[in-house]
Amino acid sequence: MAKKSRKKSAKKSAAKRKTKVAKAKVRKTKVSKSKVSKAKASKARAGAKTKKKSAKKRSRKAKPQTIGEKVAGAVKAVVDTFAEAEELRRKMEPRGADATE
Repeated sequence: MAKKSRKKSAKKSAAKRKTKVAKAKVRKTKVSKSKVSKAKASKARAGAKTKKKSAKKRSRKAKPQTIGEKVAGAVKAVVDTFAEAEELRRKMEPRGADATE
């Protein structure tokens, strides 16, 4: 069976129509205000003098290493590598095993 369509009461439909019209007016005023403010801002920007950008501060570079410092760093790296290898060997060896030299 098909449902019978009901007629909407005149009071409800008129009230809905009024709210729709009021909402549409509010939307239009919001849009027009934003357009006006954008236009004013663009005119202000066009008339304003352009400022020069300030010079950026250069970052400090690291002090170059001397040859002695480079050699000391290399020696330290080699010694650390041997020490780590020795620690790893000790961990991998089973307990109580004889040390082989």
